[in-house]
Amino acid sequence: MELQLTIKNGSDNLPIALSASSTVLQLKQQLEQHTGIFVRNQKLIYKGKVLEDSASLEFCRVSNGAKLMLLATEGLPVKGQPPAARNAAQQCAAALSPAAKGKPNTAVATGNSLLAEKMANMAAAREAAGRSFTAAALNINERRAAWVKTGVIALRDMQLAEIQDDWLQGLTSAKAADFSHNRLSAVPSSTCQLSSLSSLKLSSNCLQDAGVPWQQLCSGGLTWCALPNR
Repeated sequence: MELQLTIKNGSDNLPIALSASSTVLQLKQQLEQHTGIFVRNQKLIYKGKVLEDSASLEFCRVSNGAKLMLLATEGLPVKGQPPAARNAAQQCAAALSPAAKGKPNTAVATGNSLLAEKMANMAAAREAAGRSFTAAALNINERRAAWVKTGVIALRDMQLAEIQDDWLQGLTSAKAADFSHNRLSAVPSSTCQLSSLSSLKLSSNCLQDAGVPWQQLCSGGLTWCALPNR
């Protein structure tokens, strides 16, 4: 049986036709050709659930005429975009690779030094964030004023276990939110009320799929999401 599907990616709706016995991976491969988003960077959500690559559309109970949500996640670049510069850890790994054998030891030392420096800076930033959290919580009204002005909700590196819903209420003009590098186990429900949100960063948290309201998030204009490393 052939299925006629609609794939929603932000404000775009893409019609796709394929067999009900096709796997989610095969659907992603088609979407890569149409959107330029690599398979490994795609998340497909149907009825609030993230679909597994190995499952068939029939097994996932995807019916004819169904609408699926496509989310581009953080990772390697979309086709046609230049790759980002390698970070210090990658430089260190390259220096230690077999291809680097025979080269002066200064390359390895430099790579190790850069990596150690980066890790020390990250540790210092986290420690400082932990110390300043209480003061930051007391200045939430000041932060909200800045978010309204910039359109970016910045709560990165705050060591937050939760984000209170009232912090986000009324911020309908916000286009981006950065909740990364905290201890969140769930995305605050008020995030779904941010009608202008197109970019959401959630990496380096304690999230599982059950803690992310995929269907509600994707029903708006969200087109890019940085997810936890798991």
